[in-house]
Amino acid sequence: MPDRAAIEKGLAVVRDAILDAWALLQPIECLGCAALDRALCDRCRAAIAAAPPRPVACDADVPVLVWCAADYEGPVREAILSLKERSRPDAARPLAGILATAVAAALAAIARDGTPSVELAWVPSSRAALRRRGLDPVLAVIDAARLPRSRVLRSRSGAAQKRLARRERLAIAPDRFRARSRLDGRRFLLVDDVATTGATLAAAIAAIERAGGRVLAAAVIAAPAFSDRSGMTERFRQ
Repeated sequence: MPDRAAIEKGLAVVRDAILDAWALLQPIECLGCAALDRALCDRCRAAIAAAPPRPVACDADVPVLVWCAADYEGPVREAILSLKERSRPDAARPLAGILATAVAAALAAIARDGTPSVELAWVPSSRAALRRRGLDPVLAVIDAARLPRSRVLRSRSGAAQKRLARRERLAIAPDRFRARSRLDGRRFLLVDDVATTGATLAAAIAAIERAGGRVLAAAVIAAPAFSDRSGMTERFRQ
Protein backbone atom coordinates (compact mmCIF):
# COMPACT_ATOMS: atom_id res chain seq x y z
CA MET A 1 0.00 0.00 0.00
CA PRO A 2 1.47 3.39 -0.98
CA ASP A 3 2.67 5.51 1.93
CA ARG A 4 1.24 8.95 2.72
CA ALA A 5 4.12 10.82 1.05
CA ALA A 6 3.61 8.92 -2.22
CA ILE A 7 -0.13 9.61 -2.16
CA GLU A 8 0.42 13.33 -1.54
CA LYS A 9 3.00 13.49 -4.32
CA GLY A 10 0.58 11.78 -6.73
CA LEU A 11 -2.22 14.18 -5.80
CA ALA A 12 0.11 17.13 -6.36
CA VAL A 13 0.96 15.87 -9.85
CA VAL A 14 -2.72 15.49 -10.70
CA ARG A 15 -3.51 18.94 -9.30
CA ASP A 16 -0.74 20.56 -11.34
CA ALA A 17 -1.91 18.81 -14.50
CA ILE A 18 -5.47 20.05 -13.97
CA LEU A 19 -4.26 23.61 -13.30
CA ASP A 20 -2.06 23.56 -16.39
CA ALA A 21 -4.96 22.39 -18.54
CA TRP A 22 -7.28 25.03 -17.08
CA ALA A 23 -4.69 27.76 -17.67
CA LEU A 24 -4.74 26.90 -21.37
CA LEU A 25 -8.54 26.96 -21.58
CA GLN A 26 -9.09 29.96 -19.32
CA PRO A 27 -5.94 32.11 -18.97
CA ILE A 28 -5.85 34.19 -15.79
CA GLU A 29 -3.35 36.55 -14.22
CA CYS A 30 -1.46 35.44 -11.15
CA LEU A 31 -2.63 37.28 -8.02
CA GLY A 32 0.91 38.05 -6.97
CA CYS A 33 2.79 38.94 -10.15
CA ALA A 34 0.12 39.30 -12.88
CA ALA A 35 1.84 36.69 -15.06
CA LEU A 36 -0.61 35.05 -17.43
CA ASP A 37 -0.57 31.63 -15.84
CA ARG A 38 -2.65 30.38 -12.94
CA ALA A 39 -4.55 32.18 -10.22
CA LEU A 40 -1.35 31.83 -8.21
CA CYS A 41 1.94 30.80 -9.77
CA ASP A 42 4.34 28.56 -7.88
CA ARG A 43 6.72 31.40 -7.02
CA CYS A 44 3.99 33.62 -5.61
CA ARG A 45 2.34 30.72 -3.79
CA ALA A 46 5.60 30.25 -1.91
CA ALA A 47 5.96 34.00 -1.27
CA ILE A 48 2.42 34.54 0.02
CA ALA A 49 3.03 32.82 3.32
CA ALA A 50 3.11 33.85 6.95
CA ALA A 51 6.36 35.15 8.38
CA PRO A 52 7.10 35.17 12.12
CA PRO A 53 4.50 37.56 13.56
CA ARG A 54 5.78 40.94 14.70
CA PRO A 55 4.39 44.11 16.29
CA VAL A 56 3.65 47.02 13.97
CA ALA A 57 5.13 50.46 14.54
CA CYS A 58 2.22 52.83 13.86
CA ASP A 59 2.55 56.55 13.24
CA ALA A 60 -0.91 57.22 14.69
CA ASP A 61 -1.61 56.88 18.38
CA VAL A 62 -2.97 53.33 18.46
CA PRO A 63 -3.55 52.43 22.13
CA VAL A 64 -3.02 48.66 21.73
CA LEU A 65 -0.37 46.38 20.30
CA VAL A 66 -0.88 45.65 16.58
CA TRP A 67 0.39 42.35 15.14
CA CYS A 68 1.10 41.39 11.54
CA ALA A 69 2.59 38.32 9.87
CA ALA A 70 3.85 39.69 6.54
CA ASP A 71 5.54 42.75 5.10
CA TYR A 72 3.37 44.83 2.80
CA GLU A 73 5.43 44.30 -0.32
CA GLY A 74 5.88 41.98 -3.28
CA PRO A 75 3.30 39.24 -3.97
CA VAL A 76 1.59 39.78 -0.59
CA ARG A 77 0.91 43.41 -1.43
CA GLU A 78 -0.28 42.50 -4.93
CA ALA A 79 -2.62 39.82 -3.59
CA ILE A 80 -4.18 42.31 -1.14
CA LEU A 81 -4.64 44.85 -3.94
CA SER A 82 -6.11 42.13 -6.18
CA LEU A 83 -8.69 41.40 -3.51
CA LYS A 84 -9.51 45.05 -2.81
CA GLU A 85 -9.22 46.76 -6.16
CA ARG A 86 -9.11 44.17 -8.96
CA SER A 87 -12.27 42.12 -8.36
CA ARG A 88 -10.35 38.98 -7.37
CA PRO A 89 -12.17 37.34 -4.44
CA ASP A 90 -9.96 34.26 -4.95
CA ALA A 91 -7.16 36.25 -3.28
CA ALA A 92 -8.80 35.79 0.11
CA ARG A 93 -7.80 32.15 0.49
CA PRO A 94 -3.99 32.49 0.13
CA LEU A 95 -4.06 35.50 2.50
CA ALA A 96 -6.10 33.65 5.12
CA GLY A 97 -3.16 31.75 6.59
CA ILE A 98 -1.19 34.97 7.09
CA LEU A 99 -4.08 36.62 8.92
CA ALA A 100 -4.65 33.53 11.07
CA THR A 101 -0.99 33.65 12.16
CA ALA A 102 -1.25 37.33 13.15
CA VAL A 103 -4.51 36.68 15.03
CA ALA A 104 -2.93 33.76 16.89
CA ALA A 105 0.00 35.97 17.96
CA ALA A 106 -2.38 38.70 19.17
CA LEU A 107 -4.51 36.22 21.11
CA ALA A 108 -1.40 34.70 22.69
CA ALA A 109 -0.28 38.15 23.85
CA ILE A 110 -3.75 38.83 25.28
CA ALA A 111 -3.80 35.47 27.07
CA ARG A 112 -0.59 36.33 28.91
CA ASP A 113 -2.58 38.99 30.75
CA GLY A 114 -5.15 36.43 31.87
CA THR A 115 -7.98 38.18 30.03
CA PRO A 116 -11.30 36.29 29.63
CA SER A 117 -13.17 35.71 26.37
CA VAL A 118 -12.36 38.00 23.45
CA GLU A 119 -14.42 38.55 20.31
CA LEU A 120 -12.96 39.18 16.88
CA ALA A 121 -14.25 42.38 15.25
CA TRP A 122 -13.10 43.81 11.95
CA VAL A 123 -12.71 47.20 10.30
CA PRO A 124 -15.58 47.30 7.77
CA SER A 125 -15.63 48.78 4.29
CA SER A 126 -17.82 51.79 3.61
CA ARG A 127 -21.03 51.32 1.64
CA ALA A 128 -19.44 53.00 -1.37
CA ALA A 129 -16.49 50.61 -1.26
CA LEU A 130 -18.81 47.62 -0.89
CA ARG A 131 -20.73 48.69 -3.99
CA ARG A 132 -17.51 49.19 -5.94
CA ARG A 133 -15.84 45.95 -4.87
CA GLY A 134 -18.82 43.68 -4.39
CA LEU A 135 -17.33 42.36 -1.15
CA ASP A 136 -15.77 43.39 2.14
CA PRO A 137 -12.12 42.30 1.69
CA VAL A 138 -11.28 41.99 5.39
CA LEU A 139 -14.40 39.91 6.05
CA ALA A 140 -13.58 37.73 3.03
CA VAL A 141 -10.15 36.86 4.44
CA ILE A 142 -11.55 36.27 7.95
CA ASP A 143 -14.13 33.86 6.55
CA ALA A 144 -11.52 32.12 4.37
CA ALA A 145 -9.49 31.58 7.55
CA ARG A 146 -12.65 30.24 9.25
CA LEU A 147 -12.25 32.60 12.18
CA PRO A 148 -15.31 33.38 14.33
CA ARG A 149 -16.20 37.07 14.15
CA SER A 150 -18.64 39.65 15.49
CA ARG A 151 -20.15 42.39 13.32
CA VAL A 152 -19.91 45.45 15.56
CA LEU A 153 -18.88 48.45 13.42
CA ARG A 154 -20.31 50.54 10.62
CA SER A 155 -18.26 52.78 8.34
CA ARG A 156 -19.38 56.02 6.83
CA SER A 157 -18.20 56.90 3.32
CA GLY A 158 -14.95 58.72 2.92
CA ALA A 159 -12.02 59.14 0.56
CA ALA A 160 -10.28 55.90 -0.40
CA GLN A 161 -7.20 55.42 1.78
CA LYS A 162 -4.97 54.58 -1.18
CA ARG A 163 -5.61 58.08 -2.57
CA LEU A 164 -4.52 59.84 0.62
CA ALA A 165 -1.03 60.98 1.49
CA ARG A 166 0.44 59.92 4.85
CA ARG A 167 -0.40 63.27 6.47
CA GLU A 168 -4.00 63.03 5.22
CA ARG A 169 -4.33 59.48 6.54
CA LEU A 170 -3.16 60.57 9.96
CA ALA A 171 -5.86 63.26 9.94
CA ILE A 172 -8.65 60.73 9.33
CA ALA A 173 -11.91 61.72 11.04
CA PRO A 174 -12.10 60.12 14.50
CA ASP A 175 -15.84 59.51 13.97
CA ARG A 176 -15.43 57.62 10.70
CA PHE A 177 -16.77 54.48 12.40
CA ARG A 178 -19.61 53.85 14.80
CA ALA A 179 -20.80 50.82 16.69
CA ARG A 180 -23.98 49.07 15.63
CA SER A 181 -25.15 48.83 19.25
CA ARG A 182 -23.92 49.23 22.81
CA LEU A 183 -20.89 47.06 23.59
CA ASP A 184 -20.70 47.40 27.36
CA GLY A 185 -18.44 44.82 28.98
CA ARG A 186 -17.36 43.20 25.70
CA ARG A 187 -13.68 42.78 24.79
CA PHE A 188 -12.36 42.63 21.25
CA LEU A 189 -9.44 41.78 19.00
CA LEU A 190 -9.69 44.18 16.07
CA VAL A 191 -8.73 42.98 12.57
CA ASP A 192 -7.89 44.91 9.39
CA ASP A 193 -6.03 44.08 6.19
CA VAL A 194 -3.09 46.51 6.28
CA ALA A 195 -1.67 48.94 8.83
CA THR A 196 0.13 51.80 7.10
CA THR A 197 -0.19 54.72 9.53
CA GLY A 198 -2.53 53.04 12.01
CA ALA A 199 -5.05 55.90 11.76
CA THR A 200 -7.89 53.63 10.62
CA LEU A 201 -7.27 51.24 13.50
CA ALA A 202 -7.21 54.14 15.96
CA ALA A 203 -10.55 55.44 14.65
CA ALA A 204 -12.15 51.98 14.83
CA ILE A 205 -10.89 51.43 18.36
CA ALA A 206 -12.31 54.81 19.41
CA ALA A 207 -15.73 53.84 18.01
CA ILE A 208 -15.76 50.59 20.01
CA GLU A 209 -14.73 52.38 23.17
CA ARG A 210 -17.42 55.07 22.72
CA ALA A 211 -19.96 52.25 22.72
CA GLY A 212 -18.63 50.82 25.97
CA GLY A 213 -16.43 48.06 24.56
CA ARG A 214 -12.70 47.55 24.94
CA VAL A 215 -10.11 46.58 22.34
CA LEU A 216 -7.23 44.56 23.77
CA ALA A 217 -5.12 44.10 20.63
CA ALA A 218 -5.24 44.33 16.85
CA ALA A 219 -4.08 42.10 14.00
CA VAL A 220 -3.52 42.81 10.31
CA ILE A 221 -2.37 40.74 7.36
CA ALA A 222 0.57 42.98 6.51
CA ALA A 223 2.35 46.22 7.31
CA PRO A 224 5.36 48.08 5.92
CA ALA A 225 8.64 46.69 7.16
CA PHE A 226 10.22 48.42 10.15
CA SER A 227 12.90 49.83 7.84
CA ASP A 228 10.16 51.64 5.88
CA ARG A 229 8.62 53.31 8.93
CA SER A 230 9.41 56.71 10.36
CA GLY A 231 10.45 54.88 13.56
CA MET A 232 9.36 52.44 16.24
CA THR A 233 7.68 53.61 19.39
CA GLU A 234 9.41 52.79 22.66
CA ARG A 235 6.88 50.16 23.71
CA PHE A 236 7.70 48.07 20.62
CA ARG A 237 11.42 48.14 21.41
CA GLN A 238 10.88 46.48 24.78
